[in-house]
Amino acid sequence: MVISIQLLIKARALPHRGRVGDGAFMELKQSVKPLGIKTEIILAVFIASEVYKSFEVDFVITSISDGKHAQQHSLHYSGNAFDIRIRNIPEKQMIDQIFLEIRRRLTKDYQVILESTHIHIEYQPVT
Repeated sequence: MVISIQLLIKARALPHRGRVGDGAFMELKQSVKPLGIKTEIILAVFIASEVYKSFEVDFVITSISDGKHAQQHSLHYSGNAFDIRIRNIPEKQMIDQIFLEIRRRLTKDYQVILESTHIHIEYQPVT
């Protein structure tokens, strides 16, 4: 898990803001704190980033275990949730397609929620 977190953080430090061959990049917003991020969320980050990459859209994580969240018992605080920026996506239709594709690629143990300013992904296993 430590190696995965280091890879996630290193993605931001790559040359050209982490740009990959197709022009999309992965970045952490400066205020993001990955402390305590769970393995299941790291996997979801990689899957979601691949979806963004396939649409040639920059993938920016805006929150993990940091920030203030609407719910007092938000899964962000336990490292079981993260948010992805959508304001950089040019069309509402593309936002919807990205959202649906992320939801399709993750299992039923993940909740993928399209908010007005971001896509929220949390890991909450179904029993």
